[in-house]
Amino acid sequence: MEFFMRYLTVFLLIFMSLLNRPAIGATSASIVELQTNVGTITFKLDDTKAPISAGNFLAYVKSGFYKNTLIHRAIKGFVVQGGGY
Repeated sequence: MEFFMRYLTVFLLIFMSLLNRPAIGATSASIVELQTNVGTITFKLDDTKAPISAGNFLAYVKSGFYKNTLIHRAIKGFVVQGGGY
């Protein structure tokens, strides 16, 4: 009986931990809009694939780090680099 209870407990813990996971293909995305003198740039951050990088970028945005800085490289659909000047 003790073996059965341990087995059942382990099974239930594993099962319950799987319930809290996002579905396959589901993503968590933060959206950031950057206002520039030539228009608005919208960023979609993939919080599930790069949680540390997304969190770091959001912390910089919230602190105002990017206000009045330059964008020195922008390739549509690929990369935007700036904030260093």
